[in-house]
Amino acid sequence: MADCIRSMPVVLLPGMLCDARLWRHQVAALSGTATVQAGSVAGAITVNALAQTLLSLCPQRFALGGFSMGGIVALEMLRIAPERIAGLALVDTNCWADTAERAAMREAQVELVRGGGLCGLVREQLMPNYLADVNAENPGLQQEIESMAMSAGALTFVQQALALGTRADSLELLQKFKGPSLVLCGAEDKLCPPEGHREMAAALEDSSLHIIDGAGHFAPLERPAIVNSAMLDWVRQVQQKESEQ
Repeated sequence: MADCIRSMPVVLLPGMLCDARLWRHQVAALSGTATVQAGSVAGAITVNALAQTLLSLCPQRFALGGFSMGGIVALEMLRIAPERIAGLALVDTNCWADTAERAAMREAQVELVRGGGLCGLVREQLMPNYLADVNAENPGLQQEIESMAMSAGALTFVQQALALGTRADSLELLQKFKGPSLVLCGAEDKLCPPEGHREMAAALEDSSLHIIDGAGHFAPLERPAIVNSAMLDWVRQVQQKESEQ
């Protein structure tokens, strides 16, 4: 039984314009405790379609973590197949439906990117909101984030922007989830502020809340050791609960 629980997969979803590199520190840290795989939130223009595709590729039961847009897709997966999700980690994300303000902003960004402006968008509009003040001039972090964005490309950005507009409000969904949950964000996250994470953690029955100093929106890359520790604790809690059932 212990070997079965140990092998229960952990699926981690990256955010908009990100790939598996977003989770590289966490994958390495968790690999001795569980089998870990990184999914993709690219290739469809609705959150539901992304969730359905991922569920078709995932094991029958697994622990699920999502960063930013990945958290939004993770919540849709939970909505569709709650019986398959053993634990939930929400990292630098939110659970609310789209707002008119953000929809208008993304519409303008889509037009810019369709005109060949993806690099300019990342450098001039997105990057200033991504990192904590202490990391704002870190060229290595900036290069890694920009490299993921350029690898994703303009078509992926457009698809993801359209998909984000289709998300549903999920606060009541969180209130129904009973599994071990991790809610984590950077203390300086401008895109998904700590206040929202506190509300999500309060809605969950069995949650652990971590607000990470010295991190902005990209906590898994900005403060990997702290995020690793929190995620290891979460995975062990999931494994323990599964072993008791």
